[in-house]
Amino acid sequence: MAIDVYEKGKVPVAKIRQLVDSMGNRMDFRVGIEEDRFMSKNWLDTSGARVIPTTFIINNGKIDWIGHPKYLDSVLTKILSKNWSPEFARLKRNHQQYLKYLEYTGSQELTKRISRYAINIAGNTYERVQVTPDSVLMVLMRW
Repeated sequence: MAIDVYEKGKVPVAKIRQLVDSMGNRMDFRVGIEEDRFMSKNWLDTSGARVIPTTFIINNGKIDWIGHPKYLDSVLTKILSKNWSPEFARLKRNHQQYLKYLEYTGSQELTKRISRYAINIAGNTYERVQVTPDSVLMVLMRW
């Protein structure tokens, strides 16, 4: 089952239906359309999922796995063979999300620091400061 999220009000239902129908056997499952942002707010946003499509595997009323559908077969095989640890999967996912967060904030900080301007207040002008590789290395070493 799939839920189409983030498109309510932007894309007509007929267009969504046309897309699903055009997929033929590649999309041979039911597709629901989100009515009130319940799925996007309570599932995607709460889980920190930033990619569409995102798959949630629910097992015994609990989330066993959150990820991209391309990994679904291998994860389901492990779950069905009882060779799966939802706790380990959760730790691994949280670790990966934290690394992505660090990468994003680090690149934002680096961009901010190397995109400086020299301002001449008396002349009311500014110019971009050229940054050399040594300057970038110094910024990285301060962290």
